[in-house]
Amino acid sequence: MKGNEYKKAFKIWVFKVYVLTTGWKELYMKHGLLENEDFVAIWMFRHVTTKKLCFVISSRRLPIYEPIKRRW
Repeated sequence: MKGNEYKKAFKIWVFKVYVLTTGWKELYMKHGLLENEDFVAIWMFRHVTTKKLCFVISSRRLPIYEPIKRRW
């Protein structure tokens, strides 16, 4: 996310579901990403020289609000 390189694998699962796999745990832990708080965006492109598939991954922490309490 800050110009670092992480190896990833891009696979096609059943019903043409495209999935980035391998190395997610390392990226998640190194950057302290939190479930339901961080929004992750992924851009995909081909390297101009090598023609390899490349990805840009960025994240943004969403504001967290206290859950609305129910009145009984």
